[in-house]
Amino acid sequence: MFFSRVKLDSDRVSAAQLGRLVKGDQYLPHQLLWGLFSTGEGADRDKIRPFIYRAMDNATWPTFYLLSDDKPDDAQGYFQVDSKPFKPALRPGMRLHFDLRANPVKRSRTADGRQQRHDVVMDLKHKQSGDLDARELEHQAAFNWLGARAEGLGFRLIDKTFNADSYRQHRIPRGGGKPIRFSSLDMRGMLEVTDSERLRDALCNGVGPSKSFGCGLLLVRPA
Repeated sequence: MFFSRVKLDSDRVSAAQLGRLVKGDQYLPHQLLWGLFSTGEGADRDKIRPFIYRAMDNATWPTFYLLSDDKPDDAQGYFQVDSKPFKPALRPGMRLHFDLRANPVKRSRTADGRQQRHDVVMDLKHKQSGDLDARELEHQAAFNWLGARAEGLGFRLIDKTFNADSYRQHRIPRGGGKPIRFSSLDMRGMLEVTDSERLRDALCNGVGPSKSFGCGLLLVRPA
């Protein structure tokens, strides 16, 4: 696998595309990044998405972190690409700083057996009886969601370091059909590795849904 930092080349991106990015278009980055791995023609049309990504909010120009099966090939010249092999050295007991943008949902089934997804922030908002403000609500919902999955992902959360913010609800138009709707929430803090293989799998495959729209990439660095 390869970990890449990709930055849009201002000389190749159209003003219209840049405008869509500035307005928060969640679908355009996915389209542009696909061009690093697929021509969109022939067999490439059915290619399974070979990457997960995260937009860098603090960058002065649209920039992304990208984790992919293959090394990105910028044949269209839209990006400045800096790639390196991704070979995380993990061991139980190791502590790591983490940063995750996720779509935190939980699943339930209706009376007729259909599966539904529920936004955990809105779900907690409807259920909580106290006077939690928005920041506390995001924090508690995110901690409950990630904490419940941590063991299966190969780590435990270091409680006092955990923080969550920047809750957003996204709506992406889709032709004549229903728009795509999802939420995102940023989580960060420290974790302790409990199962190296499970955590490696989480790093390589992402956490939670909406990976096509910049969610799920678990970024880590040594504590």
